[in-house]
Amino acid sequence: TVSGLPLLADMIKFLFLTTDRTAMYLDDLAIKLLSTHKKVGVTAKIIDEQLELLIRHAPEWCQLTTVGGRKLFSVPKGADAEKVWTSVRPKLKDLVNEKRVEAASNAALVTAGSSDGPVAQ
Repeated sequence: TVSGLPLLADMIKFLFLTTDRTAMYLDDLAIKLLSTHKKVGVTAKIIDEQLELLIRHAPEWCQLTTVGGRKLFSVPKGADAEKVWTSVRPKLKDLVNEKRVEAASNAALVTAGSSDGPVAQ
């Protein structure tokens, strides 16, 4: 879900800082993230979906290119990581809040549409 994107971005930022990298093949990144993720039930598919969402919603911070037939996840060269991160994080939080409001609205519509009255026979 979109709500996990800020945490995922934090994990990637930490991984890239500690390994002195600006890029990593997407499948390798997913494996690294999966191995460090503490949440039970997190699968490679979930990590892949989260990475795709992050790439879609934070293109200023990360990019996906293809090199030698493999997808390469990277932080743009020359980008000031702190400035970029500072601008991306609030956008991700806004997106999470929008999704929460949307989910609450959908739940309210479902509740309003349900009937507690007697069933016709």
